[in-house]
Amino acid sequence: MVADLWERRVPFVIVDQRLPARDRAAIVDRAQPSYLVTLGDEVLFADGAPVADGVGAIVATSGTRGVPRLAELSRAGLRHALRAGDVALGDGAREPWVACLPPSHVAGLLVLLRGIEVGHPLTLHETFDAARLVDAGPAWASVVPTMVARLVALGAPLSGLALLVGGGPLDPDLRAAATEAGARIVTTYGLTETSGGVTYDRRPLGGVEVRIDPEERIEVRGRTVMSGYRRDPQATAEAFTLDGWLRTGDLGSLEPDGRLSV
Repeated sequence: MVADLWERRVPFVIVDQRLPARDRAAIVDRAQPSYLVTLGDEVLFADGAPVADGVGAIVATSGTRGVPRLAELSRAGLRHALRAGDVALGDGAREPWVACLPPSHVAGLLVLLRGIEVGHPLTLHETFDAARLVDAGPAWASVVPTMVARLVALGAPLSGLALLVGGGPLDPDLRAAATEAGARIVTTYGLTETSGGVTYDRRPLGGVEVRIDPEERIEVRGRTVMSGYRRDPQATAEAFTLDGWLRTGDLGSLEPDGRLSV
């Protein structure tokens, strides 16, 4: 379904089916789609709200700052995120990928698009299973720190895995343990609003600019940044500075060589 919509240039939003029915309905209400597709039905809405030209996907934010918003991400920005990420990862990025994060979140969606848009070999796992992921190697996977902890807890060699870790800070001792077990670890920082990770091992991707505002908060500018929040012009205006930088709300600092500490 995602591949078909992407190739037909139809913007879409994936709703996490693990959410309570009320939360799923709230996302659909905010998105105001023209079609709602479920496993068994397709529903046509007469009052679907238009989508701006160039939008490739609409992704719900985590909601850590309140009610989840829907970030409109451009096709060009998502493509740039994929290709700039591959450049940062080097030749190893051509290894097969395993999708074990929900595609309703930006990190999971990007793994799907690596297969659809870039052509990386891709295996889909319905849920995260540490032992199954180890058996899938050699492969890349996007994971969060708790998944790294579960992989390390297996006590098995991780030499076939390369892990793109985001969604929160990775404890240095946990990173050391995973590396000692043989995994390649690349930490990322980014938001739904930035089309996922915009720094890999603290270095900004090509085409991404990072600066620190007077209150020591991180701001980001570049092709991967969202066009805005769907049907929420006030939140969109508040998300950007007057000169067009995205306010992340996260505290950080830049080292002289350009590396970002969050």
